[in-house]
Amino acid sequence: MRLSSLYGFNPVCAITALLALVCCKPKATDNHSIDSVQIQSQEITLPQHLSFDDKAPYDTLSYSNIIESVRYIPLDNSTEALIANPGNLRLISGKYLILSGSSRITRIIKIFNQDGSYLTQPFRIGRGPNEVVFISLYTGHDSTNLITIPDMTDKMFTYNLTTGEIKGFRYNADRIFNITALPSGNYISLCRRSYEPGRPNPILFRLNQNFEITDSVSDMKDRTQRAIEGVTEGNSLRSHIKAYKDGVIYLDMLSDTVFYVDEELKFTPAVILDFGKKQPTLHNSIYDSAKKKEEQIYVIDIDLSGHYFFATYNYKGMYFESIWDLRTGKMVYSSHANVVGLFVRLNGFSGRLYGYGLSGNRIIAAVNASDLLTAIPGLTPDDNIVLVEITLK
Repeated sequence: MRLSSLYGFNPVCAITALLALVCCKPKATDNHSIDSVQIQSQEITLPQHLSFDDKAPYDTLSYSNIIESVRYIPLDNSTEALIANPGNLRLISGKYLILSGSSRITRIIKIFNQDGSYLTQPFRIGRGPNEVVFISLYTGHDSTNLITIPDMTDKMFTYNLTTGEIKGFRYNADRIFNITALPSGNYISLCRRSYEPGRPNPILFRLNQNFEITDSVSDMKDRTQRAIEGVTEGNSLRSHIKAYKDGVIYLDMLSDTVFYVDEELKFTPAVILDFGKKQPTLHNSIYDSAKKKEEQIYVIDIDLSGHYFFATYNYKGMYFESIWDLRTGKMVYSSHANVVGLFVRLNGFSGRLYGYGLSGNRIIAAVNASDLLTAIPGLTPDDNIVLVEITLK
């Protein structure tokens, strides 16, 4: 477990910065610095400060603000291709992956070509060879052509999108959580907390292709969410990682800084979130009433796509989704409802996009055929869902 690896410079500065989770400016290196990036011929300087108190000019995404173009992809109507309650949409190695099922317990992955034709369903629900008990998350990367699925038990599966080969592995499910694929074939994951006072506690793991822990970053902080009977209720703090470039972006549950973390587990600040007075502590998360928690912001998800930063969070008893433009540092979109979903107005469709995913500067979502009858000639209400691929400006 490494304390000094977090920033890749002076260990004293690194330990101080990690314990406070407030960033010292890191020493730039050719391999890992993202202090300045070129996007659409405009330079963006990172870290960028983003405020939740911004007033977004738009509560609907449309051609008049940040949507460049939209592509509709009707999916195959064969029985085996039909999708129910789509979620976790991804585009990996030129193929669309969609979680489908009537509940989280029975969800399966279905794979489609970019023209909407059906390819396969690589896994079945069950306890036999190459069967999975539970699918809620998966990860993958274009460079490896692999998707990886952690089972509810201690099994990990990989599926090769080119050859169809399935491999099974054992992994430490008690410690490894929310794995994210890297282009090298390795992984970065969160750690399930097991706090030991006076000893370093892991924050992130690096895993090899056999899902063995090869490196970690640790500090002395307690992040254990203790559920106290009759006390703990409502929202809770959590940490987040998402694939980005050759590593991940990472938001610690006790921090306001989103870091870029490369495969060597070096941290570079990318975004600093300004919660104002609405940032909860671990004490708030454990001891506050559900009603009191509504006055604070509890982050549910983050993502960085193109030059836009996305955040989904609970506030005022509602689900908020906001988007900031990193070229200006300003919030450009924000909407809230009692469910998670981006509100859009397109040619032939106006409504929320649920279970969407991000790929580059594109939003990938699914819409019922009955909602797109005027947008797609020949479509019928009983047809399979339609993928909506939105390219952002």
